[in-house]
Amino acid sequence: EEKTPAEEEKKTKFTPDQEKQREKQKMDSLIQQTDRVLIKVKTVFPFVLFPNTLYIDENKISYIDYEFFFTKYIRNILLANVAEVKVSTVPFFATLTITDMSFDRRQEIKVPFLWKQDAVDVEHIIQGMILARKEGLDLSKFSITELREKIKELGNIRGEPLV
Repeated sequence: EEKTPAEEEKKTKFTPDQEKQREKQKMDSLIQQTDRVLIKVKTVFPFVLFPNTLYIDENKISYIDYEFFFTKYIRNILLANVAEVKVSTVPFFATLTITDMSFDRRQEIKVPFLWKQDAVDVEHIIQGMILARKEGLDLSKFSITELREKIKELGNIRGEPLV
């Protein structure tokens, strides 16, 4: 029976100081992954009076909905909780729909009035990140530019041009 690295690690006994150091390293790694933004897109003004922003880093999707002056709604979704990503296109624009399965409830984020290419790039990056995480790839080994390219390529599993 094969064990995962996490299971193997649990069998190893560590002193309290070693355990603390390991946890600190894990925390530092998570913080570094959050700092590595793979893509940032904005909705198109004037179709959205207060353009919204979507960020994707190595762990999560952050959607900032600017509702009015100095008023915003921020929604974060862990990539592990993404059930589905859809892109609907019309001439020039696209709507991106992300389905979140947090807390056993389906919730959707709809991001209208994105440029078509931006929406397709976001879809490919999210799908690529989900596949990479499922395969247990260590993404810290890639530069941000190389990671962005490889993840987009991996996420374009259909090989169909959507734009």
